[in-house]
Amino acid sequence: MEWALSLLRVEQNDASLEWRVIKYQSEFEGYIRDGGDKQAASLKSYLASLNSVSKHLGINIDARTLGSNEDIDALADRLSGMGRISEKNIKHYRSAMQQYVNMVNGK
Repeated sequence: MEWALSLLRVEQNDASLEWRVIKYQSEFEGYIRDGGDKQAASLKSYLASLNSVSKHLGINIDARTLGSNEDIDALADRLSGMGRISEKNIKHYRSAMQQYVNMVNGK
């Protein structure tokens, strides 16, 4: 099975470019659809949330960085500690991260 990568380009103030990745994005999309959430808006919301986490924290989303509930808590704490992201948004991010963790762990 070939694993797909989705790239999100993020421009920094110094005009250099960085790439952020949601590893296994196509598998994640299938996981969400197969789980009964066939609404495109829900899938887009989950992807946007994961991309936001990646961008805000400067990390790639993969099983190493987001593979457990402890990872969700740690990333949410980091986001909250930044002081510029609303708790409402962090709640949405947590939901998307939980779905990703569930997929990674075969739940």
